[in-house]
Amino acid sequence: MTADVISLLGAIFGPVSCGSPFDCTLDIDKYGILLWFLIMAYMFKALGVICDEYFVPALEGIAEKLGLSPDVAGATLMAAGSSAPEFFTALVATFLIVNEGGVGTIVGSAIFNILIIVGATGILACRERPLKIWWYPLSRDCTFYVIAIAELALFLSDNQILWYEALIMILTYGLYILYMKFNPWIVQRLGITVDGPVLEQAALTQNIDEAENRSPKSAPDVEGRSAEINVATFQESREPEAQRIGQPTPIEDAEADRPPEADRPPEAHVAVVEEQAGESAVENEDDEEKPKTGLAFWLRDPLVIFWELTLPSAEWCYLLFTLSVLWIGVCTYLMVDSTSRMGVILDIPVFVMGLIFLAAGTSIPDALGSIGVAKKGEGDMAVANALGSNVFDILLGLGVPWLISCVIGKEVKFPGAWDSIKYDILVLFLVLAIFLGSLIANKWYLTKYLGMVLLNFYVVFIVWCLLDVYVFKLIHTNSE
Repeated sequence: MTADVISLLGAIFGPVSCGSPFDCTLDIDKYGILLWFLIMAYMFKALGVICDEYFVPALEGIAEKLGLSPDVAGATLMAAGSSAPEFFTALVATFLIVNEGGVGTIVGSAIFNILIIVGATGILACRERPLKIWWYPLSRDCTFYVIAIAELALFLSDNQILWYEALIMILTYGLYILYMKFNPWIVQRLGITVDGPVLEQAALTQNIDEAENRSPKSAPDVEGRSAEINVATFQESREPEAQRIGQPTPIEDAEADRPPEADRPPEAHVAVVEEQAGESAVENEDDEEKPKTGLAFWLRDPLVIFWELTLPSAEWCYLLFTLSVLWIGVCTYLMVDSTSRMGVILDIPVFVMGLIFLAAGTSIPDALGSIGVAKKGEGDMAVANALGSNVFDILLGLGVPWLISCVIGKEVKFPGAWDSIKYDILVLFLVLAIFLGSLIANKWYLTKYLGMVLLNFYVVFIVWCLLDVYVFKLIHTNSE
């Protein structure tokens, strides 16, 4: 098995060629697989930093300068920030290191988002009581997600992508943005009301945020990717009912009963948090990590230091956006290059390497942000983000690179790939069906036991893929 690609590692160390696991022509590939693994893992970390601390703030600044509404900005620019690693992986796999790794990453990321993000949300946000999920935004995103999966399956069934098929995927996402633009109006016209427990959870979360003198929209950067994308979810869940019945929401009632911020002594903050959330005290802002200076500043990740010294602030949002895109491209290229080389050494098909390793690595930053949101009691938002990211990944993460490739006259073909990809796409449908079926059977309550079930399903999925590669050889096999 060889890797015939535009590989920087291949140009430096020589092309990789292996007959079986670790039976390679180059000694560095026989004994140095740890090096490729460390490069891959380091690029995972680098992507998380560049996306969270530079790319997303740049997108926020652009959205503000363009005057985009929160729902449109969330479905476009903020979604791009959340899914940038997956998107750039698909670009690299389409134009540079050409293989099925991009498709594998998108499919694996979709499975990861539901099973891991939603599963972890259930465990972390439902320890004391189940979490009520509002059926409407979940059903809306599931509908577009099913359409995205169906299009992916239909267009890949002949092992190639045509220009109009890629265009249809992009236009479908445009329809999703249009729906989000008119979503509040649609909710109001249909007379859709919000379940009481959802309102109570939203009120509780907002009261805690106000007691700690912070806004839900101003979460730390690492959590901002999930919170910003879906911040409209709770807004839309509160406003229609208040407008329909002409009465204040529980949030407004709670605010009306509280004295003005300036009139409350510091002890009142602790009392509010204890009363509303059952917590013992408010987190002291003085405990926040202070900026490192002197030797401590230099004894850190050299790449992070380099970015801090060379990249502009978010005020220069367009320049920061451009430089962030370039760095994301570099990190993604090295990540895909090292992962592809590992796949050849381990004799694992590149699609499976994307399905397992690249999917998890590119999704971990987003997962950490969603889990952070869930810990604050906003599990509903974390669940919505998992599905919203999947819609973006499939329709734009694959649609845009494929359309560009077709326009410049480069064919997008995956010879024989459908024979294995179709089973993984079927897994996407099954995972969604299990998740939705469990929620409906539970009357739209997410519990910690359901979260454990979803996490266990992911473990079973990974074990099955590896067993199939090395033992059963039924689905995931290397094409010679």
